[in-house]
Amino acid sequence: MKHYKNIIFKFISALLILQICLTSGVNANEILFITSYWNTTDYYSEIGLDDWKEAGKVDFSISGYQGSLYVKNDYQNLFLGILVLGKPNGNVTWRLNIDIDADRYWAEDAKELKVTEDDSNDFLLAIDDQNYLQSDPNPYSDSSSDDFSARMRIFTYFGENYTIFELSIPLQSNDLLNDLQVPNLEESIIGVSLDVFNNDLETNGTWKGGVYPFFADSSNYAQIIFAGPQDRQIPIFEEEPPFTSTTTQDKGEDWEPAGAASGFEIWIGLTSIGCTTFILYRRKKR
Repeated sequence: MKHYKNIIFKFISALLILQICLTSGVNANEILFITSYWNTTDYYSEIGLDDWKEAGKVDFSISGYQGSLYVKNDYQNLFLGILVLGKPNGNVTWRLNIDIDADRYWAEDAKELKVTEDDSNDFLLAIDDQNYLQSDPNPYSDSSSDDFSARMRIFTYFGENYTIFELSIPLQSNDLLNDLQVPNLEESIIGVSLDVFNNDLETNGTWKGGVYPFFADSSNYAQIIFAGPQDRQIPIFEEEPPFTSTTTQDKGEDWEPAGAASGFEIWIGLTSIGCTTFILYRRKKR
């Protein structure tokens, strides 16, 4: 009988240890991976999202802005599409932060897109190539010439207004410290985050970035994996609209992926496990 009780005790103990491991794993930050599919063209179309049907895609929500990030490459350039529901607001800045070496520690490169509105109510786009210094939360304009190009396009798709920022960034440049450097696509991964600043309201938000003002902290950045011609994405020429609702949830520092346990739930679970273990131990001792 005693031997039977020992077996039961060991079995329950093993289950408790397994539960602790699983609980710890659920609470850990989930790394988001985006595949940058290979494509032969950059962006040239003026129709809907035809240019981005072969791209990797992930949805985001920042400070009330709902959108999608598209990623693709052609072995020479990285192409990024930042799609946002609705027309742009004047005096808003979008900044793309890039962790070049994907060490999940600090971003080296940043691309800034600033939207302004002139007296004729026309939207204008200004770009700036920036970089971060180690442990300095503020970006600085890169002294070298801009190594990327970008444009803004406003269009109607499935009856809704959309804005898309389309960027082309060389995979390698002569500015080794501050620009994107991807010498071998088959072996390279880079980290990326996206920030938005409403300059009139003096508010800001981040997707996958650090808490203000430490946007360059790349510990939570999404990871871009580069694919070659053998992994080319099959275009989807008939699709539903990307999104049509302006009701969003700000996925900032406190946002939790669906299914993740909160800190309160984990502490309750650990307390229950501790009590159960203590009771079983006392029974075994008796």
